[in-house]
Amino acid sequence: MSKSKFDTFQQKALATAARKPELHGTLDVMNMCALGIAGEGGEFVDSIKKLIYHGHSFTPELKVKMAYELGDLLWYTAVSANALGFSLDQIAEMVLNKLAERYPEGEFSAERSKNRKESKQNPGFYKDDKGKDETDTGGHNEMAIRQHIESLKAKRAQFDREAAEQAAEHALYDLMDAKT
Repeated sequence: MSKSKFDTFQQKALATAARKPELHGTLDVMNMCALGIAGEGGEFVDSIKKLIYHGHSFTPELKVKMAYELGDLLWYTAVSANALGFSLDQIAEMVLNKLAERYPEGEFSAERSKNRKESKQNPGFYKDDKGKDETDTGGHNEMAIRQHIESLKAKRAQFDREAAEQAAEHALYDLMDAKT
């Protein structure tokens, strides 16, 4: 089976992700990525602000700069997805399945956008015409989904353990600092 461009990109992004001792697990990686997404998204938005309000021209150079900002956003998204236990291919498939459910005709509809059928409590479930929840399996078999859910539960437990260890470590450092 050949790798997709998303999988290749994600592997290369992970290879270039910081391996710093101060990044103590999933929580810190997610924090780094969230801050990176905010920063890179801000740079993209700043370019749009300059176009609209500062009179800058939409030059080929600006388009390339903005494309690089989108690439940086994709890098942080790839690292975040991995920390959550997903590949970029899986994320892309999830979004496409959600859009297919929301827009079955295959194109945007303002009416369908305003009257979404997805449940706010659990976006993986969709209400049918009678208000009953139906699982959106996105074409996957139920066993594979259950296995993935169990894998995510295990990763969540690990995430919680790492967060508790990190909180205890920070509390210890705070106590040590208070004594000095």
